[in-house]
Amino acid sequence: MKWDKSGTANHLIKLPENMAFSNEGNENNQLNLPYELAKVYESKGEKYIAFYVFDENLGHTVRRKRAYENAQEAKKKIKNINEHLIAGFRIKKKEVQKADKALDVFREVMEIRSKQLSKATSKKDNTGLKQFTEFLEKNDLQEIKIKDVARHHIVKFLDFKKQSGVENTTRNNDLNWIKSVFSYIVERGYMEINPAKGISKLRQQQSKSVVFSDEDYEKIKEILKNEYPLLYKFSMIIYQCFIRPKELRLMKVEHINLKRNTILVISDNSKNSKNRYPIIPSKLKPLLEELIKGKKPTDYVFEKSEGKPYSSNFFTHWFKESVIRKYGFDENYYLYCWKHTGVTHYVLRNYNIRFIQTQCGHSSLEQTARYLKGLGVEQQDINLDNSPDI
Repeated sequence: MKWDKSGTANHLIKLPENMAFSNEGNENNQLNLPYELAKVYESKGEKYIAFYVFDENLGHTVRRKRAYENAQEAKKKIKNINEHLIAGFRIKKKEVQKADKALDVFREVMEIRSKQLSKATSKKDNTGLKQFTEFLEKNDLQEIKIKDVARHHIVKFLDFKKQSGVENTTRNNDLNWIKSVFSYIVERGYMEINPAKGISKLRQQQSKSVVFSDEDYEKIKEILKNEYPLLYKFSMIIYQCFIRPKELRLMKVEHINLKRNTILVISDNSKNSKNRYPIIPSKLKPLLEELIKGKKPTDYVFEKSEGKPYSSNFFTHWFKESVIRKYGFDENYYLYCWKHTGVTHYVLRNYNIRFIQTQCGHSSLEQTARYLKGLGVEQQDINLDNSPDI
């Protein structure tokens, strides 16, 4: 089979005269690989021999050039090259040396994951890699090969993390993370079995999320409204839309659709790395209109300076120091309590559990039910005209 060289002039590569080809496993071109026979070319006063040969590394033919001194040498070279092409010779695939040390493989996989997964996952990967490196060093396992990493090593790593005093929930999250990393490693052929598979999770204690008491809710709301109007607006959006502080801090004006009454929480900022669209309750709409008035679509809704959002802990620290501690409220109160309190108030006003699920961005009704159980409330019948006041 001959190969049409059109569109391949960019593959012009000059190689040494002694470059070797191979027809191993392809005698008489049984694989029917494309090629183009050698012949003499002339370009800009230069005469040379050129031909096209299949390159297994690229998956297509590439052009090769050979110099010659005289017509007799050219004829001899052309005959030799063409005999090799017809016999099935091609440029063999180079054997890529795979990393075999566990740490090297981890670094390679982290690089792949950083291009495929969210920024939050990449951040988790970087932290996990540092901890895994520390674990290997403390146990003299820096040189361990990836194929030798076994389940007992993973369990020992998780125990190593547990010694720092982390809760069972964190330990279970660490297990999910390392299991995910080893799935990537298995998929890419570094090992055959995921050593983290089958390791049991530890029992997690069901924690109860903190909700403002009715009396404190009214007091805190009045303090914010009168003394800290920006923090009041920030808190009310969390309270009404169940948006997490980080999601709100990084939200831009273009993410608010007042015509459709929805807010886009983009995947890069959301907890589950998926887009979601909380509904804007009618009582919150005037506050949002005032907040984004005169701003460009690409501006942050809460912008510290032009093009820059507030720092990660700014609103959390502001609320804790200027409200909770200053006025002597319960130390267990924190900014996130606005979300828990908002959900509780909506449920007590008989909002449907499906609405709660959508606003929170939960993946299932079961997840929402567990969350409500943690809040100590039960879902009642639907009544969408009875949202709490702000």
